[in-house]
Amino acid sequence: MNCHLLGDDDVPIEKVNDIKMYYEVTDFTNPWKEPNALVLVHGYISNARFWFQQVPLFCREFKVIIVDNRGYGRTTIPQKGFTVKTMANDLKVLLDKLKVNEAYILGHCSGGCITQQFALDYPEKVKGLVLFATFSQPLDPPLDWNSLKQMFTTVDLSQVAEQSAAMAFSPKVDKDLLQWVKNEMKKAAQPYAGEMSKVMLDFSESLFTLDLTDQLRNIMAPTLVIVGKDDTTSPPKFSEIIHNNLPKSEMMLMSGLHYCSLEYPNEFNKIVLEFLRKLKGSN
Repeated sequence: MNCHLLGDDDVPIEKVNDIKMYYEVTDFTNPWKEPNALVLVHGYISNARFWFQQVPLFCREFKVIIVDNRGYGRTTIPQKGFTVKTMANDLKVLLDKLKVNEAYILGHCSGGCITQQFALDYPEKVKGLVLFATFSQPLDPPLDWNSLKQMFTTVDLSQVAEQSAAMAFSPKVDKDLLQWVKNEMKKAAQPYAGEMSKVMLDFSESLFTLDLTDQLRNIMAPTLVIVGKDDTTSPPKFSEIIHNNLPKSEMMLMSGLHYCSLEYPNEFNKIVLEFLRKLKGSN
């Protein structure tokens, strides 16, 4: 098994552009075969831990790389604003440092926006894409930038994160899971209090005013577009827009809302793995 177990002093951090980026590589594939890399890019106000339902299964078939995006988790929190394009470049630099020439990339929510930008900017590094509960153009009110900006400047972001967590699950979700997500999102938002709120405002403006729809026709990588059928954060119509504008895409609706990968992991993992296996078999 190609598994690197980390010691206390062996922290997986790489200098990437102007930050130190945290990542983990988990690989339980056959040691006599060169594994395909699969990069998992987390979403807005979260961190790499949100893939805990996916990594143990995916790592049996792929070299799985998870990251804390710029400004989140164990990665540097910049003192100035950053954009979706910046974060796509962060990912490219990290993969270069890890000597990953090409990879399958799965992005959730804002991670899906980063993934789209990455595929546009660095197509040679993409074997295939999974765009999960994401969007390629501004969302409708009350999730449009004008509405969100007003909310972010009047309400503590930690409160927004904690309250929005409940909106990403069905009423029957496991209460411990919901509380964990609330805690993680609250922690992710806490550094952006006071003067640092400007940093998150700059990134949020970049994210919620992003408009890549007209460029999607230039992405030639085979793509799975997947979304929870009841998602109210990134409603299915935005996944349909992506699907309709990507030349080589297929779309799947599944159970649940925005965090259906956490609430319905078996269904999510099955859909994603079936798609990726098909791609691996055709390469």
